[in-house]
Amino acid sequence: MPTILIIDDDPDFDEFLTIMLGLEGYSVTSAYDGETGIVAAKNQRPDLILLDIMMPDVDGYEVCRRLLRQMPTAPPIVFVTARASEADRNRAMEAGASDYLSKPFEFEDLLSRIKSRLVEATDVQNPQLDR
Repeated sequence: MPTILIIDDDPDFDEFLTIMLGLEGYSVTSAYDGETGIVAAKNQRPDLILLDIMMPDVDGYEVCRRLLRQMPTAPPIVFVTARASEADRNRAMEAGASDYLSKPFEFEDLLSRIKSRLVEATDVQNPQLDR
């Protein structure tokens, strides 16, 4: 069962995603600020990270950059944020994001992005496997 780490300071959003992703068979853990999220990612080694931009201590852009620098095999990082501008999206992609989704969104859209990023990550880790 793939593990997803949610790094977001909104407990209601976190609870919603935890329930919905759990129903889809994912194991979900959470961190409510950037620093805690970085520690959790390094300790737990999730298969994918859902990351917000706006958090109280370290913003999502910096969290993304630090995770990619500090983790030899960082998982895919999907930004899920209320910030919807093209500039924010570009900044997230430049920081190393695998994908970007603006709130509000359809859960099915998020789910398809998660599945795609997990397949891509598996393909990168196991290039000899033929699907």
